[in-house]
Amino acid sequence: MNKKLAIQFRKSEKPRYHYLRLKYCPHCDNFSVLWQPHCDVCGREHSYIPVEAITQRLARRNRQIQLLGLIVLLSFSVFVSSTMTELIVSLVSSLLLLIGFRLMQQQFAEVEKMTLLDRYLQGEGTKIRQALLRHIQQAVADAKASRYKDAYEKLREVGHFLHDDTVKIRKIMYLNHFILRKDMDLELDTLIPSRYDRDFITYLREVAKLKPALLKKRVLDYCLLHREKIRGHEHGVEVLTHAASAALRMKAYVDRYQVLLLDMLEHLPKERLLRLAKLLKSRPAGEWPELYARTQSLIMTKHAFDPEFHEWTNPADQPQP
Repeated sequence: MNKKLAIQFRKSEKPRYHYLRLKYCPHCDNFSVLWQPHCDVCGREHSYIPVEAITQRLARRNRQIQLLGLIVLLSFSVFVSSTMTELIVSLVSSLLLLIGFRLMQQQFAEVEKMTLLDRYLQGEGTKIRQALLRHIQQAVADAKASRYKDAYEKLREVGHFLHDDTVKIRKIMYLNHFILRKDMDLELDTLIPSRYDRDFITYLREVAKLKPALLKKRVLDYCLLHREKIRGHEHGVEVLTHAASAALRMKAYVDRYQVLLLDMLEHLPKERLLRLAKLLKSRPAGEWPELYARTQSLIMTKHAFDPEFHEWTNPADQPQP
């Protein structure tokens, strides 16, 4: 691989809903999820309209039509009144109904907006997918021109909508061209491919060293499933050791990832072995007999004179499985 690049990622917006990333160009009837102010199809500057604005416009028009329909019906009831009493009752009732209906519209405005949005996005699904595929092609072209930063950032936006291996593996390939740092907004769960991938393991190793907190359940499941293949990677043992260390973050994980812990037990750094020892001490006797026995043996072999493992190495205080 070529020399890694020192870069700074473009800030990616984090709206409440992914759909808020969508923009629409009314001039050429195309969508985009990228940051450029100009349309990448027709080239017009500042032509994009946020999808949320389109939805709000649809919702406002829908409310106006509903209100107009109700006014017509109520006007008819007033028109057919034959006496003054009926006219007054019709007017008062109509006014109350209009006020109540307006309050109801306001109360359910968000639900209506989401319903209209869902209907709108389903209707425009083909165009949106075409836009995403167009962005992928643009990213591939950037990568061929060695513009890996632009390529990754485009796929990062596409990845909020498309979750297949095509996008994930390309993102991983581009990320492996960069010098990663702790201050970066690194992703991991969103990159897990459906099959074993060497480039992902290379990237996982770097992230595990920088941000071990990102090694969560989905990553650990992946390591557990592909642990034999990962061992064959040049840094496979290191990656599996990071995964086993992360599995000690929660008591529930110890049971789920016992096989991983047993495989990597001798490679665990001292502080993680101490964490495991404390977890075993806090659990009922005999819950994890093999893990307990092998941990005890390892401590007696490598840390027999370490005061931090006093409860395990002192015969008088040693817990029984």
